[in-house]
Amino acid sequence: MEKNITKQFTTKNQDETYNFGLEFGKTLVGGETILMYGEAGAGKTVFTKGVAVSLGVKERVTSPTFALKNQYDGEKFTLHHLDMYRIEDEDEAYESGALEGISESGSVTILEWAENVENFFNFPHINIRIEYLSANDRQITVENIG
Repeated sequence: MEKNITKQFTTKNQDETYNFGLEFGKTLVGGETILMYGEAGAGKTVFTKGVAVSLGVKERVTSPTFALKNQYDGEKFTLHHLDMYRIEDEDEAYESGALEGISESGSVTILEWAENVENFFNFPHINIRIEYLSANDRQITVENIG
């Protein structure tokens, strides 16, 4: 699968990462699967909170680390927010049921810790990598794949 478009952005604090997620979310049309990469504390959930608000989610968005999958009904789309940190491979992710409903036209799916299941996604998706530049600064790379 080829990389089509790559863009990089720098944020200076959590508010900017949240706002980047908010603006990014406004571009979504439904059916997108977003694979998130980044170390613990890099800002994956902060970014997702911004996306959720742009989709019209009214609930408080939290990390799905222990739940594996959180689902939020938004005014625009349903948000499936998954955490693959404890998943060891694609088979386990599929068997857990966490991947059910992803990429539906009326939803947006965001998977944190996508490293553990990235080979499962052989269809178009968006990769977002959040990397530490300093204690507060982050580099966000967006790649449209497929």
